[in-house]
Amino acid sequence: MNKDFQISIAQRQNPSAADPQRLNIRLGRDALTELIRCGDTRRDDCLEAPPLPFAFWLIDNWWRLRWEPSPKEQTDSEWQLVHHLSSIGAGYAWPNVSIWGLDYLVGIEVHDDRRNLDQSLHFTARPRIDYVLARNFEETIDSFIVDVLNQFNGDLDGLNAEYQVLRSEREDADRATWRKFEALMGYNPDDAPSEQISRYEQLIEDYGSESAEEMALAAPGNNPLDVLQDCISAAERSKFCVTVNDQLPKLEINRSSDQPPWSTALKAAAEFRSRLALSPGPLSNKLLCESFG
Repeated sequence: MNKDFQISIAQRQNPSAADPQRLNIRLGRDALTELIRCGDTRRDDCLEAPPLPFAFWLIDNWWRLRWEPSPKEQTDSEWQLVHHLSSIGAGYAWPNVSIWGLDYLVGIEVHDDRRNLDQSLHFTARPRIDYVLARNFEETIDSFIVDVLNQFNGDLDGLNAEYQVLRSEREDADRATWRKFEALMGYNPDDAPSEQISRYEQLIEDYGSESAEEMALAAPGNNPLDVLQDCISAAERSKFCVTVNDQLPKLEINRSSDQPPWSTALKAAAEFRSRLALSPGPLSNKLLCESFG
């Protein structure tokens, strides 16, 4: 959790960003680009591949990499095309790594490399899932793209123009909000159907943007609006009514953006127990019924 994510050109070998360079991708102390080449027993921390298609891939998929969560079911080919480094292609083997958004965190999963179809090398990073702070991910992507632009200042096929468009969208609060919602619904920029956009506008007007974001995270994919409507309809049909005892203490627990929501719940529960002088352990149904109607 909260490991540093880094992408760097470890050694410039050719004059063009479209030619292979020694690239290093790290997660904490581990090199995700660590590999063994066919016919060699030595491990190398760097992948030899061109940085230009990598930089374009990061820009093209930035919004979905940053915000779109991993689906609860098995990922399909469309999701993998956006989130899996192997989709960069360009004639090179890339690490079997997936990247996806999770609110203030970004998830990074290292997959087993045994199914790699490229027989010229084998990636050796240990399969696992880790998380990095979203701001670390954003800073790393920006730093890498700027490094490519600075190191290879020739014809970069419009890389700088695309990067400036991305930056302007990120700096425009209204534009960034819509790009974020498109990504949460699983759409590329400007690909969301107009009907979905209209429904989302109404949703935000009715319930607020934070509630809309929570809904999209709770129901990943391109049908969260239908899921939410089903939940609203079920709640409206429900006969249950919950009332809070006036004698219960009012809790105000602040949470910083770096803290996961469950940590706030733990603080609130501990404060609740403390104020009511409750002993450790599960609360009885009787006490809960007395506290909540």
